[in-house]
Amino acid sequence: MLFELDWVTATIDYDSLDLQDSLQELAEVYDAGVRSSRAMHGYEFCACLVDDEDQVVCRIMWGGNPRLYVSASGEDSRILASYLKSLPRKDVVYVSRADYYIDYDEVGVFDLFLDFVRNEFITAFPHLKVQITGDYLTNQGKGRTIYVGSRQSPLMLRVYEKGREQGDPESSWVRFEWEIKPKNIHARTQFFALAPTDLVTSSAWSAYIFSYLRGERFGRSQVRLTGEYRPSDLDRSLLHLKKQYGQIMFDIFRLRCDGCPYKFHELLIGGFDNEACD
Repeated sequence: MLFELDWVTATIDYDSLDLQDSLQELAEVYDAGVRSSRAMHGYEFCACLVDDEDQVVCRIMWGGNPRLYVSASGEDSRILASYLKSLPRKDVVYVSRADYYIDYDEVGVFDLFLDFVRNEFITAFPHLKVQITGDYLTNQGKGRTIYVGSRQSPLMLRVYEKGREQGDPESSWVRFEWEIKPKNIHARTQFFALAPTDLVTSSAWSAYIFSYLRGERFGRSQVRLTGEYRPSDLDRSLLHLKKQYGQIMFDIFRLRCDGCPYKFHELLIGGFDNEACD
């Protein structure tokens, strides 16, 4: 079961990059041209990267906000994600939205899931918003969609007949697509370090649906998309140690241990064989 990325929207701290260099880098990554466009969301300027067919592959906005805005969808979102992951500093990239999907191409998948939602899921989660829209009455082959959760929440699921949406009334292609909007800084800046499975199982209701799809039980993951991130006691102790004694520890490592991790380990903890340094 393979997750694919289908949308990425992120912002980047200005101080971490040069605007012109970033535009040039992204244009080269996409092998695309650049044309100006209308800015949105309170930004002052917008540049669109366009392919040989003049189709927008990435949108970039700046000015009027403290961060640079970038967004791409479909296969182009995977190129943008690779670029963002390649930046030297990961803590300056804030992912505000990302969509992951799983596709099925088997007859009856949508109807089976619809039965699961009606007969089991809404009983288990009676207060969760569930909507069913689309071609139910006319049966013209335009496709149906099930929405689970709210678009304003950190996690929403769309299940729709993708093949019929693309114009094939006989298609059995169904897409399960999670729209993820992390709300805390830790989840936003560490987003690409998190496994898609952990992201989509970050709520109890979504873990319940994922368990149905996999045919095995998945509990709620430790990933939290809401609230302020609170490090563990051990993590806080480590942060304090690095802040207070980081430079001293580095000097000891470099001057007393000749840059050897084995000697450094033995000096601090003792009883470790350092023959590998000889």
